[in-house]
Amino acid sequence: MRISVLVPALVASILVAGCGTSSGDGATRTPTAQTTTASASSSASVTATPARVDRVPVPDVNPSDTPFKDGWSSYGGVPYTGCGGAYYSAVHSAEAVQVFRPESGEFWHPTKPSVQPGEVENKTHCTLAGVPTDPDLVWVQQVTVPAQGLSPERKTVRVSVQKVGTDTVARTATVAVDGWTGSPAATRSTILLTYGSKLVGVDLATLKQGWTGPSEYRSIGPNGLVAKVDKSNTNRVWTLFSPTGQQVASSPDQSADGKGPVGWSDGVTGDVFTTPDGFFDVKAGVYRPFDKRLISDGATVSAVVGRQIFLNGPAIAVVDVDSGRTVFSMTAAEVSAARIYESWYFDGHLYLINRNDGSGAYSVTTIADRKEIATSWLRRPAATQLGWTWVSESKGTSMCETVGSTSGKGCAAVLVRNVDGRYPGPWY
Repeated sequence: MRISVLVPALVASILVAGCGTSSGDGATRTPTAQTTTASASSSASVTATPARVDRVPVPDVNPSDTPFKDGWSSYGGVPYTGCGGAYYSAVHSAEAVQVFRPESGEFWHPTKPSVQPGEVENKTHCTLAGVPTDPDLVWVQQVTVPAQGLSPERKTVRVSVQKVGTDTVARTATVAVDGWTGSPAATRSTILLTYGSKLVGVDLATLKQGWTGPSEYRSIGPNGLVAKVDKSNTNRVWTLFSPTGQQVASSPDQSADGKGPVGWSDGVTGDVFTTPDGFFDVKAGVYRPFDKRLISDGATVSAVVGRQIFLNGPAIAVVDVDSGRTVFSMTAAEVSAARIYESWYFDGHLYLINRNDGSGAYSVTTIADRKEIATSWLRRPAATQLGWTWVSESKGTSMCETVGSTSGKGCAAVLVRNVDGRYPGPWY
């Protein structure tokens, strides 16, 4: 049996589809709202207010079957791409970087900072940082400075901060010498860089090194980060840190011993960080364990949707963040008996595929009353963003099985503006 997992990488994790053009000159490109010009009888021209964009195709940069694993990431509910991995080499066009602007429904294409004459750009990464509703784009560049006179050639790391939607860098500084590895990440107040086994925090406002954190971090969001911390040689725990590096809460003793990746944080606010056995509620500043019966039955974290956590695998469950209660569950035996092959969840709705002797049966079921409300879907909401919902949508009349892929299964991704804080539908 195969159970699909909805995991945006934070890291994350988190997307595809649509089309657009860009010139890398810092100007906003796709999509654009049309403006109309009306002429009054006095011959004066009046420009009408641009129409509000409520549905935006997501540019397809690297198709896969899960959102936020196809080149897209999300910071505090703001989707962006082009900031790391295979996309983030010095030779790659700056046009690869795209940041969604929730207020306008447009994608912003920034211009990468230039190095000084004679310098060699080795690699450039970026990340969003600061307040999600008004974020900064942080560029981190490793540069080789040529030998000059008696000074030898050296490598340095330069950090530049640019307000999203603007054309110029607001501030820049050299923060460290050679040794930076990996992609940067950020909280509301701190840029996080990895130096070997150290996690170094750089203050977003001053670009001065602020603190050195644990190296085995697993999830980072606007409101903090989660990492493994050694309490002793035989006792490792998950620990929640504030955006500026203070310890807030920890999981039970030995809970992190031998455990794998944490999973990912809430895509909207970063107020939920999951571990293999439970989760941190950042708002309450506490750790809440999952029902041990779910974990022993094979349920693993698949997605955080608002203030709910979806677990699937051999067993399926939905857990309420505020109370820690399991509000829906199916044991591994029940999942097997129903021949559930794939499952997804969004805001009270389960999207299921049952495998019956080689054929698939599709259904949309509400968890409140376990009522089947549809036997097919051409669209499926996949992830909550800042004022928008990431939706997997069929390109034609065939079933849209995957979360956000444009390759192989006929799916595309679109962003749909929420109404009164929730996805307005249609649901299938």
